[in-house]
Amino acid sequence: MDIDMVDQANDDFDQKTDQFMTWLQSQPGVQISPKIALQDYRSDNAGRGVVAVQDIAEGELLFAIPKSAMLATPNSDLSTRIPQVLADLENPWLCLILTMLYESARPDSRWAPYLAILPEAFSTPMFWFEEELIELKGTAVLDKVGRAEADETYQTQIVPVIEAHPDLFSREHCTLENFHRMGSLILSYSFDVEKAPAGGTHDADEDDLEEEEYEKSMCPLADLLNADVTLCNAHLFYSADSLEMKATQAIPAGEQVYNTYGDLPNADSLRRYGYVKMGGSEYDVLEISAPMVTDAAGASLMEKDREVRIDYLLEEGVLEDGFDIDAAGEIPEELLITIHTLQMGRLEFKRHKDAEKVPKPRKTKKAQEILLSILDAREKEYPTTLEEDEAKLREANVSLNLRNALEVRIGEKRILKKCRKDFQFWATEEEEKPKTKRSRDEDAEGKGKKARKSLPSPDFKPIATSSAANVVLGQRSIFPDRLLYTSCRSFLLVNMRLSHILGVVLAIILSCFSASVTSFNLNPEKHLLSSARTLTFYDKTRVKSRRHFPPSFQLECIGGDACSVHTPAAIQCRNMGSQFGESDENIQWSCSADLPATVKLGRTDVVCEGYSGPKDEYVLRGSCTCEYTLYLTDEGRKVYGKRGGIGGVGHPTISEVIGLLIIGFLVWLFFFAPSSPAAGRDQPGGIRPGFGGGGPGDDDDLPPPYDPHPRPPPKPAAQQQQQQQRGSGWSPGFWSGLAGGAAALYAANQVSQRNAEQERTRRGGGGWGSGGGWGGSSDGEGSSSTWSSTGFGETRRR
Repeated sequence: MDIDMVDQANDDFDQKTDQFMTWLQSQPGVQISPKIALQDYRSDNAGRGVVAVQDIAEGELLFAIPKSAMLATPNSDLSTRIPQVLADLENPWLCLILTMLYESARPDSRWAPYLAILPEAFSTPMFWFEEELIELKGTAVLDKVGRAEADETYQTQIVPVIEAHPDLFSREHCTLENFHRMGSLILSYSFDVEKAPAGGTHDADEDDLEEEEYEKSMCPLADLLNADVTLCNAHLFYSADSLEMKATQAIPAGEQVYNTYGDLPNADSLRRYGYVKMGGSEYDVLEISAPMVTDAAGASLMEKDREVRIDYLLEEGVLEDGFDIDAAGEIPEELLITIHTLQMGRLEFKRHKDAEKVPKPRKTKKAQEILLSILDAREKEYPTTLEEDEAKLREANVSLNLRNALEVRIGEKRILKKCRKDFQFWATEEEEKPKTKRSRDEDAEGKGKKARKSLPSPDFKPIATSSAANVVLGQRSIFPDRLLYTSCRSFLLVNMRLSHILGVVLAIILSCFSASVTSFNLNPEKHLLSSARTLTFYDKTRVKSRRHFPPSFQLECIGGDACSVHTPAAIQCRNMGSQFGESDENIQWSCSADLPATVKLGRTDVVCEGYSGPKDEYVLRGSCTCEYTLYLTDEGRKVYGKRGGIGGVGHPTISEVIGLLIIGFLVWLFFFAPSSPAAGRDQPGGIRPGFGGGGPGDDDDLPPPYDPHPRPPPKPAAQQQQQQQRGSGWSPGFWSGLAGGAAALYAANQVSQRNAEQERTRRGGGGWGSGGGWGGSSDGEGSSSTWSSTGFGETRRR
């Protein structure tokens, strides 16, 4: 009987697959390569997947799905039956949830074969029992599940619509459980697809000032590819009227076609998709909340003083909701800067604030102590120890949900343990106290018994009687490590009788094998760029620094007329070798990126931090930045017109200046002109943005986990200025209001353009906005087509 039930289930699974493919191929505009097919991967806990049934070449089209075939609110007749209700919701998540509830209840729905193959159940924490959720205590997952908030949204926003339209919605079908299922499907499967311009026109002037609009959509077949960041061999491209999946490398017959969700830690993979990488993910992070850091580092400050410093850190972009420590245990520079800012004296803080500079991220003894106390507090948030979790994971008959929770906990605790271990080897950077005259004299004359017996300093000049030793000791650069150099030098200087003989031997050896010695590297953080075939740079990813440079990102646009128009999700640079007559480490690079047809790459230089200085051929691993220029193409100039400079805004004309002055006067008249004697007094109450975001004005977004892109909190700089104005009773005059209004309009113009660009690179539901989440790019500047643009550059060191 059990065997018959399994066979029946398999037949039903295959039947639904066949019906779906037949339906999809019948949709107008759909293209599916005969070289791919859907396959049952349930034995691998992967459901359906796409497999290559014939050899596929790199760049070959796998399938194309037109926008008209996607399950989206405008494509459903629900949008014509209750248009005002959907408009009043003002939330694309809720609109699509209602649409999917409506369509899934209709046997004759256009998307019925597609809806039939979507998962009925999920293993995400949203569907866990309370006793299972307790297993996530202390992890970064628990506070992000948001089931209570989602339940409240259902009761307050979905139920009233259902009850008001019983002809469209059935209470028996539109249950809370189905609401969660649809929300989870959107979170895991949906895409943000650019809307077609109304009337088929594209107004460049209006587009520069307003955000591009995107429709949250379910894309059949594109969402059935399984994901693996290391095995990814396909990429999703957006064209004007469809989504196209293409092979990014040759795929042999029988191999599965993979997309990618992005470089997600196990905590995010579990919350969004209900699975984890067994044995830990290389992208795991330990999250430390900002309040935990500010409470520990600012414990000795008065509350008002601490808030001033927190506002300053927010204004400088150093402090956010929290800090992520990656699997390597690397302490973020922003965390160290925050600690030093909260620890410095008032005068020192005032100097930094007046200079608009943050302190250096120094690894001092005090910072070490505070970090250890933070790790102690973070470790206490877990109810179990690392050893207990590892023992539990080895037990038999551990449920899937408990196993997933254990993997998340173990991954975070291993990072915590590694941090503790690394702290023991921190080379603290305390400033040395100036020596007294007596100590300087003793050092110079070598007085005292201990001074006579101590080994010579590494900086002591070589003795004149051993020329061969001097040759060896003068070649500092050929020693891969300072410790090796110091030991060799001390041995030669102390053993005077042997120094000449050993010096000659070492000089011969090092002269014969200097190239081998130079390439020998004991430090995994030191690398020669000549050994790298490719370097890939990602947007919004910070670089490392050991010589305390200001925090920077892997991608920096430094010129051209299109920096504000588009930001590449990634740029990959290939090592083209060095030019004739130059050092082998002065690498020339060929860099390429997938870009919209409106922009193209110019010069692309790779800038890395020299390990010991700007002349060191070795560079610090993870310190490289791609400094690129970006220009408008002929098509881009038609869309955007002539733009100037890095900011993307040209010099204003006289008419623009006059217009801005008039608008500035109106701004002053309505917002700054004194209207009553009470103007400028302190207002009671008020809301100060916390570390969690949200707050007033955010309730048009669905709570977690169904909205991975919440609106950011108000800009702290503007809020701080408002608080200062209210506190001091100062009211701006006419001319300051006029200038401020004009400046604000220019700033708003630039900010709106940049915000629009950030939205363009989102992928709905699945990823974190890095170029599309599923490997796609949502570029939508004028034309939605993409192309591979190439730039060339050289190497620089800082």
